[in-house]
Amino acid sequence: MRPLISIVIPVCNDAETIEAALESCLAQTMTDIEVICVDDASADASAEIVENVARRDHRVRLLRHSTNLSALQARRTGVQAARADHLLFLDGDDELTPEAASAALQRARRTDADLVGFGVTVIGADGNSGGRYERRLQPRHRSLREREVLIGLFPIDQPADGQLWRYLFRTDLLRRAHALLPDDLVLLRVNDLPVMFLTAALATRYVSMPARLYRYHLGRGGSGHRVDSLDRARFYTSAITSIDSISDAVGALALASRDTDLVLDSYASARRWIIAYVCHQLLEKSDSDVVDDALSELWTHADVTEVAQATARFFPDSLTTLQRHVPSLDISGCSTARGGGTAAARSRAQRVALHLGRSLLRVIPGLRPLAHRARRWLRVE
Repeated sequence: MRPLISIVIPVCNDAETIEAALESCLAQTMTDIEVICVDDASADASAEIVENVARRDHRVRLLRHSTNLSALQARRTGVQAARADHLLFLDGDDELTPEAASAALQRARRTDADLVGFGVTVIGADGNSGGRYERRLQPRHRSLREREVLIGLFPIDQPADGQLWRYLFRTDLLRRAHALLPDDLVLLRVNDLPVMFLTAALATRYVSMPARLYRYHLGRGGSGHRVDSLDRARFYTSAITSIDSISDAVGALALASRDTDLVLDSYASARRWIIAYVCHQLLEKSDSDVVDDALSELWTHADVTEVAQATARFFPDSLTTLQRHVPSLDISGCSTARGGGTAAARSRAQRVALHLGRSLLRVIPGLRPLAHRARRWLRVE
């Protein structure tokens, strides 16, 4: 008999926490579930722990990657293997509450929603919960339809939160989103936001519930650590690579959409947030002997002016610190005004062409003079 919900867990070196994550799945009040663990070439005993649990509960399945392909591909493997029509994600160092599967599926069935958002409990290293980040992760909208889904989940000039574990999904919707990504794409950081953005752009019905069904352990992953080396800086800046990886897919969705401007503006805002957040982290977390090299690494992903404008919007207090490290930077023209909005006379094809052109510039910076001429021709402000 097919399960009612598939729970997909990407696993990589989670030996200390994976058993607790699995036990939270097996403790679900809904018993008709499957738990798909995708081991992404762990170097510890993670896979063996999963195997031991699978021996005593047939609902647990272990799939293996022979080489490390990132959590993006581990989740993708799990999505493709899922047998249920609805799917939850769980990280290997977090837990679900016992009623998570039952409550989320009941809400999805009652509303025929593609996406069901739910609350999250954020647990700090001291074991306490609460705080501003936890408040930010709670659902903001009770119900969204059609174009409202994307702009509701990725509002312009607001922090872009793309955690996949905050939602119950239609499995088919996730497969459609993954089909827009290259098969061999590997993303080291912020590897859930690209899929979440594409899913939100494809979804037509979203509902939420206030119940806190997910227990997120802050600080257990790779983020939140000091930037004490150039390698660590590259890890942080790879978040921009992640958002850039869906640029072509976003262009295709925008061209096919009746709301071209909405799709492109929402994506541009999410990208600005990622750039600003990375800059803020590098300035705040870098050791003094690393910060300049870390910023130099950032310039390989976004130019100085672009970083300054994004920082002005989301972290204006960091602008003066940024200027101390880049004395030539003129911050007088940086505005904290809201972005978005496009010239009414600009056609859908023009906007998409400009979007794709910017994507190309990130790969071939030498094309910038040609791009500037094209932008003047298209009367871009």
